[in-house]
Amino acid sequence: MAKVFEIKIDRVELNEFFFKPRPKDLAVATLVELNYNINVANKVGPENSIIIQILRIDVTTKSNPTDILASIGVSIGYLTKKFSEAVIYQNGIYTVDSQLELRLRNISIGTIRGMLISKLQGTYLHAGVLPIVPDTIIE
Repeated sequence: MAKVFEIKIDRVELNEFFFKPRPKDLAVATLVELNYNINVANKVGPENSIIIQILRIDVTTKSNPTDILASIGVSIGYLTKKFSEAVIYQNGIYTVDSQLELRLRNISIGTIRGMLISKLQGTYLHAGVLPIVPDTIIE
């Protein structure tokens, strides 16, 4: 049976946003071949009973994966009443419950997707297709 945690989004912060003007050699057809490199990291603030997910998406092309066309970085803070059940402290390391972390990751990725789409609206990258990614393959 799945554990139940009362979670509340405390804050969403845009840490960074970068946008590169369209390179002259980037064809419109290339836009469907964009890479969206997604990274998620967790931080824990036991003094505030907060779990923070730090996310970053880098947008590149498959033909040139080192040339970042756009990137966005976001931090999302989650509060929980049952912090000691949601986060385990062992050997000096805080670890978020795996089921909870997966749920928070889904919420966080959905949030950053919406923020990225909003930021790219009206640009050459708005036509790109940001795929729905299985959360189990995101680092």
